[in-house]
Amino acid sequence: MLIACITAFLFSSQNSYAQIYSFTPFKFSFLPDINLSFQKNDDSIMRNESLVIFQDVIKSLGNRKDIDFIIWGGNLTENNDRQLSDLPSFLDASSELNHPYYVILGNNESKLTAAYTKQYFCAEFRRNGFLDTEKTYWSAEPSGNVLLIGLDTTIDNKDNGDLPKEELLWLDDLLKSNPNKFTIISMHHPAFIENPPPNPAFKNAHLIDNAQEFMTLINNYPQVKLIVSGDDLNYSVSKLNNKIYMNLPSINTYPCEYKVISVSPEKISIENNNIAFKQIIKKAKKSFLTSAFAAQYGFTKNKDILNYQNSNEYNKIKEIYFN
Repeated sequence: MLIACITAFLFSSQNSYAQIYSFTPFKFSFLPDINLSFQKNDDSIMRNESLVIFQDVIKSLGNRKDIDFIIWGGNLTENNDRQLSDLPSFLDASSELNHPYYVILGNNESKLTAAYTKQYFCAEFRRNGFLDTEKTYWSAEPSGNVLLIGLDTTIDNKDNGDLPKEELLWLDDLLKSNPNKFTIISMHHPAFIENPPPNPAFKNAHLIDNAQEFMTLINNYPQVKLIVSGDDLNYSVSKLNNKIYMNLPSINTYPCEYKVISVSPEKISIENNNIAFKQIIKKAKKSFLTSAFAAQYGFTKNKDILNYQNSNEYNKIKEIYFN
């Protein structure tokens, strides 16, 4: 019944009064929480296999000529030394990709020693969104009449997220100045998850602290159609106030998959892709079940944990109309 209700709701046809924004259809992939690491321990994240998995996804994406751009959705590396020492490995691996890509910050990139700042990270991606040398958030136009926004939801040296007033004012002005551009917002921490796990503390740990303030702001702008995020390592998709909120998982967490999103003026279509290594997926499943992360969900049975992590009801949804 839940699946039927969600499907009926998300597949609802567009309202006759709604504005349709004109642009050429395109495809992109949003990949958060790569967590590239050279540690040997695996738990909810396959750290020991992270480079192999990342290289496999780079190869898979590189073989596709139909993808227009990619967004690395924060937490590019584990950054355990708080000095971005793993970042060159990420840059080397991603250099094999011929597609344009954009970058946003995750909480791992905000955990830095006094000798480093978030601007140091942004400077490595000056051509990938961060054109302004002062700001850690950005806007770009990857296609005609399409506005892509990359927000910084990070708080220095903390895991949780927030959008400071200065950034919200910038976002408000930007949206006010671009009323006729189809708009996608990318952010590391989610603002809305329709089907959180039973443990309320888990939900509160991942949503941005001022989620309601952010959602109230963007609800003033009908051109904002899609909000993509990561951080909680799970997949969910929901529709609220004619906006689609999509939270996407890490490729290094079971079930080790990524999605390609096709965008047209009327709808998005969702394509699921697994990594090539079946034994790594099998290992990731076992490792996830015994992790502290899975225990935080609040489920009592392994099958319920896996059903939630595998997002079974959402993986059946292939098309969502905007209006």
